[in-house]
Amino acid sequence: MKKSHVNIRMSFTIEVSFDLRKRAQVSAFSTQTQEMAEKHGCVSHYALHECEGRGRVMERNHHVFISEYEDIETAAAYVREVRRTQYLYVESIYREDGKVQLLYASPRYLKRMDKGNVQAYKASRKAEQAMECPLMLAVRVG
Repeated sequence: MKKSHVNIRMSFTIEVSFDLRKRAQVSAFSTQTQEMAEKHGCVSHYALHECEGRGRVMERNHHVFISEYEDIETAAAYVREVRRTQYLYVESIYREDGKVQLLYASPRYLKRMDKGNVQAYKASRKAEQAMECPLMLAVRVG
């Protein structure tokens, strides 16, 4: 019987967003965000649009750009540039290596998560605070 080997590579996925209600020239800004990710060597990227509201009130209308990196240093450089860009926010960062581990979630992102997942995230963050990786430093320092 042959054993199948699955090649699992570690990658870092970064979700950034901007509010469509606060930003004019959406396609130009989206293109700028894509070029920024490609400049830092992203492996793949895609974009989506998120809308949330109640009744006639629009609570969230965001363009979300997701990019994937294989190297933690290039991912950290991308996060630093995003933090310096007006109207662009880091929503979440997670690591994938066969399983998915949430490394960072913005306060806005945490509000949309299930309470059980939020508690698990906060517990894992406390356990990992002693370990300082370049990606987490980039999120905090900018």
